[in-house]
Amino acid sequence: MTASDETGWEFGTVQRTYANTGLNAAGGETIVAWEIVRLSPRSTAFEPEEVRRETLTFPVGRSEARVFTVRARMLYRFAPAPGAFAGEGPSVLMAEQSTTMAGGRAPRRPRP
Repeated sequence: MTASDETGWEFGTVQRTYANTGLNAAGGETIVAWEIVRLSPRSTAFEPEEVRRETLTFPVGRSEARVFTVRARMLYRFAPAPGAFAGEGPSVLMAEQSTTMAGGRAPRRPRP
């Protein structure tokens, strides 16, 4: 998620990663599905029909902008193959939403 003001200046971006992390036969953590023999206790994968609610905080006050825009994107990223040259697999955009809300800063008045 990214928060910005009316000029497009971004106050910050917050990311959350959810991954099906498992343990391989040797007990090491892996994200490669065919290597997983049991689920890792540190896995953050969603369960079927699970709904999660999160509160994200940005370092900005309402008085610092006239308008705020919050943009949220959800990507599904495929895990890379073992020994792959690139660090990340391809991704698919699953959802994207922008919401605009009023801030507290008054518009500047022209000088007489």
